[in-house]
Amino acid sequence: MEPSAPPWRNPRRHPRVTLVTQVESRARGQTCLGRVENISVGGMLVLTRDTFEAGSEVVVRFNLPGGGHVEAAARVMHTRPGAQMGVQFINLTEDDRRAIVGYVQEVKPYIRRSVRLARRTTLLLRWKDSEGNPREEVVETRLWSRHGGMLLAETPLKPGTDITLAWPEKGKEGRARVVYRGLGGEEGLAEVGFEFPEAGNFWGIEFPADPKLWEPM
Repeated sequence: MEPSAPPWRNPRRHPRVTLVTQVESRARGQTCLGRVENISVGGMLVLTRDTFEAGSEVVVRFNLPGGGHVEAAARVMHTRPGAQMGVQFINLTEDDRRAIVGYVQEVKPYIRRSVRLARRTTLLLRWKDSEGNPREEVVETRLWSRHGGMLLAETPLKPGTDITLAWPEKGKEGRARVVYRGLGGEEGLAEVGFEFPEAGNFWGIEFPADPKLWEPM
C-alpha cells in the first residue's frame, strides 16, 4: 500500500491556490527567505534556496493580497534542498485561518478551470479608464492557462474590466476580461487574473491534462 500524502497536500480536503508573495521562515535562530508558490488552509509550498530539514518546526511570516499579514507556526513536511519545501501549518489562529480561507475562496473559481503553467512574458496591457480614456501599461505574466492567466501590473484593475493584451514579440493581440485582483503581490504590484472570452489559443502551446505537470516558476 502506498503511503498517504500529507493532509495539507490533499486537494479534496484543502484546496490549494496560487499565491505570489515573499515569505520568511525562521527556525533555530536561522532565517530563510523565499517565495510562496501555492497555499491552502493546511499549508503551503515555499520556493527557496535555503531549506530546513523535513520535520523541522518553523515560524513563517508572509502577506496576503489585500493587506493581510500571517505569522504562523509550521512543520516542514518535505524538502528539496536548494529549491523548495512544503510546510504544514500548526494551530493557526482564527484570524489567520479566516484570512487564508477567504483568499482561497476568492481565487479558487478563477484557477480551477484548467492547468496553469508558470511563465514570465512581457505584454502590453491596454484598457479604458472610468472616463473612457485609453490607457496602457507594460506588464509581465506569471501564470498561463488555456482560458487566461495572471499578470503583475502597477494599475490594480477591477474585476469586470475589459482589457486587450498585445504580444509584440509574437505579433498577437487578444481581448480578455479581469476576473481577479489581488493587492500586495510581488514587488508591491497588483496581481491581475484574466480570462479570454473566446475559445482559442492565445499562448500558442499545448497545456498538459495532468495537474501534476504544473511547472515551477
